[in-house]
Amino acid sequence: YGFSWFHLTNTTRDFAKLRGMHSLNKHHFQTAATQASGESIFESELNILRDILRLLPAGVTVQDEHGEIVLMNDAATALLEATAAAPSASQLKDRRETCLELLRTGRPAVLEEAVAGGAAKQVFLTSHRPVRVAGRNLLISSSTDITEQKAFEDHLFRSAYYDELTGLPTRRVIEHRVN
Repeated sequence: YGFSWFHLTNTTRDFAKLRGMHSLNKHHFQTAATQASGESIFESELNILRDILRLLPAGVTVQDEHGEIVLMNDAATALLEATAAAPSASQLKDRRETCLELLRTGRPAVLEEAVAGGAAKQVFLTSHRPVRVAGRNLLISSSTDITEQKAFEDHLFRSAYYDELTGLPTRRVIEHRVN
């Protein structure tokens, strides 16, 4: 994987051409602004789309059928750089193989991905969806950081099943395991 900031490719332009991107209201609204800057309406809408995608808090990537990333926003760049810097170098390779398998089978998936970087561990909920755009098979993935939520779930689990003072399993846990 090569890491870079937002890539604008022909695939991105094809996404922008999808239905709903060019309503009449948007054209009237943007005509005055684009005429002043010398930019076409299409270029203006594409720039807006690019900026919105870049600023999303969720990491968004689009991969081609070879597993190469053709589009990536800032949040995805940070996630993949953290994954590449993790002590276990196989995490990035495993992620790529998973994505290629999803592309081959054509099935969507929602997965939790844990990235162990030093003392801190981050957990991401990643949704992968294979699509066909402009005659190309692509995998759209979005990742959201759920580290705080997972830490809260772990705290609730420990509070429910382990004694806070001793750290030992509660009577309920022991009875369940014996039966």
